[in-house]
Amino acid sequence: IGILSSLVGYRQQRLEQLNQLAEDRYQQEVKLRNEIDLLNQDLEKRVEERTKEVEKRSNYIEAAAEVGRAATSIYKLDELLKKAADLISQKFGFYQVGIFILDDRNEFALMQAASSEGGKRMLARNHRLKVGEQGIVGYVTSTGQARIALDVGEDAVHFNTPELPHTRSEMALPLYYGGRIFGALDVQSTEANAFSNHDISALNVLADQVSMAINNAILFEDLQSSMEAERKAYAKVSADSWREYMQQTGSWGFIFSNNQIHQVEKSWPKEMIQAVKDNSIIHNNLEKPVLNLPIQVGTEPIGAIRVTKTEGQPDWTDDEIELLQLLTERLSQAVESARLFQSTQIQAAQEQITSEISTQLRRTLDLDTVLKTAAKQLGDAFDAKEVVIRMTPNEPTL
Repeated sequence: IGILSSLVGYRQQRLEQLNQLAEDRYQQEVKLRNEIDLLNQDLEKRVEERTKEVEKRSNYIEAAAEVGRAATSIYKLDELLKKAADLISQKFGFYQVGIFILDDRNEFALMQAASSEGGKRMLARNHRLKVGEQGIVGYVTSTGQARIALDVGEDAVHFNTPELPHTRSEMALPLYYGGRIFGALDVQSTEANAFSNHDISALNVLADQVSMAINNAILFEDLQSSMEAERKAYAKVSADSWREYMQQTGSWGFIFSNNQIHQVEKSWPKEMIQAVKDNSIIHNNLEKPVLNLPIQVGTEPIGAIRVTKTEGQPDWTDDEIELLQLLTERLSQAVESARLFQSTQIQAAQEQITSEISTQLRRTLDLDTVLKTAAKQLGDAFDAKEVVIRMTPNEPTL
């Protein structure tokens, strides 16, 4: 009996050991499965984060390309800045996108574009930030280093812009051109921890494209301003020179009538006087349709053309008026070229004549011949009863 009892006890103990081993193995398997699940979850999370990061970077590059395309079609700086801010905001769903440009003394960063309604109110009140002192934009425009501000974490900041009450994350990047800081791109989000250092490197591509587009627009506007100033200066010099020339020669002109060219009398028809004084076309339709057009150098009237149709002809059509305006412009160029020639500016006159006047007018550099030829050509072209061309140094009188 004792031996049997011992065998039963041993068997029971062995069964318990086996059960414990099975339980331990089961627990190890459960633990291993949990660890594998955690690893899979972590891997999936990392893959998801990496995918989002790649997508975000791809979006940054795509947005940079769109800004580049906009830069090739928009040459006005204010329009380009607005387009860039709106495009970046729409592409990434940012709460606010602002573009700041430094003033001439590099003391303040001036807001020049904003995507949000709150930002536009800031823009309307001429929002500006002191370089090196106010906000992360002030920091970025002072140091040239990108910066991120969050409302959580060790370096949490408090955003207190009344127009942008929902900002929880902000990132600013410097705008460079030619190694010089000239502004900053500022983006804000309603999400906590919306930006990381990875975003800085990715968004720098976009900031560089914005910088290039802005500077191209600035260069274009500077070029346009320079060309306009040069044009005005040339027009003023030409007008002054013409007045001086006419003071020496006095009022003169020619009339083409009955297929004959004659020198005009001293008195002026009142409609021609009005065309010179008002610097505009005077259109009369009495018994015979009459058109009076000013002859201009730059924007200054220096004379007038009067074209009269024969009796019974229809009134001037829009196409005829447009053609006569074009011919008057060519005549203006021709008489200016002739004056330049007679004022010893031979080379300049020949270059202008080559490209600007018609074959008939191109054949002479004598002012009288130019006007006679123009009067005859206009008369023949419009089968006119009469063509009068008059030049004057001052406002004409009756």
